[in-house]
Order: sequence, then structure tokens, then C-alpha cells
Amino acid sequence: RDGLRRFATFTRNSARSPSSVRTVSLPETAAHLLKMHQKEQMASERGISTWVFPSPSGEPLYKDGILRKDFHKVVKAAEVPGLTFHGLRHTHATILAALNVPMRSVMDRLGHSTSRMTIEVYSHATAASQEQAVSALDTFYEGLDQKIGRQIGRQTSGNIGG
Repeated sequence: RDGLRRFATFTRNSARSPSSVRTVSLPETAAHLLKMHQKEQMASERGISTWVFPSPSGEPLYKDGILRKDFHKVVKAAEVPGLTFHGLRHTHATILAALNVPMRSVMDRLGHSTSRMTIEVYSHATAASQEQAVSALDTFYEGLDQKIGRQIGRQTSGNIGG
């Protein structure tokens, strides 16, 4: 299992900050799909590189190159108008926040140096979690009210005949 999650390493020479240098684990499904795509790519005429998404010369894709130029075509084909490449990162973080992944883990995945930055950028997702928290509290207090009501009822019924 763990081997699927760590099938590639990419090192960039110029990191924006020390927290930008990190290992990001992938869900097994994503790692498996990427492995399959890489095998197909290696078996094709373009199989000139071990990179999963190589440039025509076999080098990694960079956002300022082909990736930026062709990303709009992929967005159009996927029928998600207005999505930017950075929007993928934002969507990933928003989904993690909505799934109640600890903010520290989201922060580490994004390479943010402080949790403040993560919280400020993704506070809209925490607003939805506030609604979830209120709902959970309602359920808790309803159960507590019923339990207290049963206890009061037992105490009262024991005193009635006394």
C-alpha cells in the first residue's frame, strides 16, 4: 500500500520558503491512477520520459510553460468554467477543511508557514464546519436533556409515594 503513495519525488531548486519543501502523500486511488497514466504514457510514442506528465522534450511540466497554455483546454473539456490551476489547490484545501481534517495537516500539505495564513484563506470552509458543530451540539444537548429528564423522572417518581 505505502509504495503506491510514494512513487515519485520532485525536487525544486528554489523554494519560496522552508515550509515549501515538503512531502505530500497521495490517497491510494490518486496514486494508482497516476501510476496507470504513467504506464500508458511510457507505452505510447511519447514514452520518452519517466515523468507522469512530461513536456514534449521529456522534462517536467512547469506552470509557466505547456501546463499554463493547455490547462484551459482541460478545464473546458471537464466543463468547469473559470477554474484556474491555483483553484485546484484551493479546492483541495477546501475539501480537506470540509472533511474536518485538522487545520495543521492542511497547513502542512499546502506548505503554509503559519496556521494563520491557512485559516484566513480557508475560513469560508470553517463557516460550514461551524454549522456542523452547532448541529452536533444540538444532538448532544437533546440527548443530554432526555437523560436528565429520565433521571429527574426517576427521582420524582421515587418521592411521590414517600
